[in-house]
Amino acid sequence: MRLTTDGRTPKTVFPKLATATGILLGSTLAALHTAYKRLRNVAADRWTAPGGVMFVDNAERLPAPPSSRIIEIKLGTCGDY
Repeated sequence: MRLTTDGRTPKTVFPKLATATGILLGSTLAALHTAYKRLRNVAADRWTAPGGVMFVDNAERLPAPPSSRIIEIKLGTCGDY
């Protein structure tokens, strides 16, 4: 399963899809770190939570600022496919 956005935060999302901790497309990286205490940085813009959920941020520089937005949420995918 893969959810993707172009990096802009939509004004209305229907249906509202979120992880069990409340993270959804457009959430900030700061909110992601608050929701998932044991995140692992697996690439410049990718974070994996326990259980295998992967989040991709839209940061354009490193380190990624806390205001960066989540633009992809993946589970059970093989790489970028």
